[in-house]
Amino acid sequence: MDKSLVYNIETKDFDIQYDSDGRCVTDSLETQIYQALFSDDRANKSEISQAERRKGYWGTLLGDNHGSKLWLNNGRKTNQNLSAIIDYAKKSLIFLVKNGKLNNIEVDGGFSDDGIYLDITLTYLNNQKNKLTLEV
Repeated sequence: MDKSLVYNIETKDFDIQYDSDGRCVTDSLETQIYQALFSDDRANKSEISQAERRKGYWGTLLGDNHGSKLWLNNGRKTNQNLSAIIDYAKKSLIFLVKNGKLNNIEVDGGFSDDGIYLDITLTYLNNQKNKLTLEV
């Protein structure tokens, strides 16, 4: 089981989540989202010409798409980058719908003083919605 991570938007960092008895919480949907967004998916040749600089998860070579290409944008605040970041985030999270964990996932974003943020709206199987906001 994976450890549950909690994102602190004030400090822009992650920490392990514990329950009231001090035990580590596991199997969090939010943790799967953080792992998908902030793990580096391998860039293709048209994005990065040098193979050794393409980063990525080795499982991608076997068809296991893991992570996102958010790392390609380096926080540059342009409309073109914002559009690419939203697209990369959507692609990295769609597995949660395909695997039956969510009914839908919507991603939007914008500019903040510190960079670019994502608003991620999760529609659970019971049709309840939850919104996460992350700086990327």
